[in-house]
Amino acid sequence: MADLPSEWAADAVEILSEIPKSVSIQIGSNGTPKAFNALLTPPQVLQDIETGGFVNHTNFEAKFLKTDVTANPTYFVFGNIMNYNGNQYRLMTIIDRPPSAWYIIKVQTLVQ
Repeated sequence: MADLPSEWAADAVEILSEIPKSVSIQIGSNGTPKAFNALLTPPQVLQDIETGGFVNHTNFEAKFLKTDVTANPTYFVFGNIMNYNGNQYRLMTIIDRPPSAWYIIKVQTLVQ
């Protein structure tokens, strides 16, 4: 029987090498950004009602290689900031589904 998790990990590396998006993640608002490649889902716009009216928030999912996350665990923590395409997003949800080769991280527009 084949070692499926190893095959999935090799496939994930190949997929990410073909269609990566370059992002960086920093620890807190003043941390030094570190670059990673990720797969990104199409963005969604959500509206929250706040004092004074509606506020739009953009959110999407970023898939990172499990090997990147386990090698750099302090970057993949709730509340850290992901920079992509000139915008900042807060890491909101971190999903690990063993034996998947990916970590899925949901991010949302950084509101300061």
